[in-house]
Amino acid sequence: MYIEISADHRELMVYEKESVILRRYPVLMIRGEWILFADQTDGRMEILAARVTFDEQGCIASFDRHLTRDQWHVVHKLWQEYEREHRAGG
Repeated sequence: MYIEISADHRELMVYEKESVILRRYPVLMIRGEWILFADQTDGRMEILAARVTFDEQGCIASFDRHLTRDQWHVVHKLWQEYEREHRAGG
């Protein structure tokens, strides 16, 4: 599996092979090593998060969705920040 972010950082793509996209996710926020993205199924939006590192070209070098309890607290604060920005028209 291969994960890539679009050049404009608006979309996360998961590939089965280099040219076969399995899923596309809208990116909600990137802050430091964190990325928040959305999965929309059955009319519901689920917020997903991962710790990422980027290489020199800005491509995703590592992607980890297995977060500790403390890391989920960080993600929750980021989600609150995202909601504040969007309520304020950010």
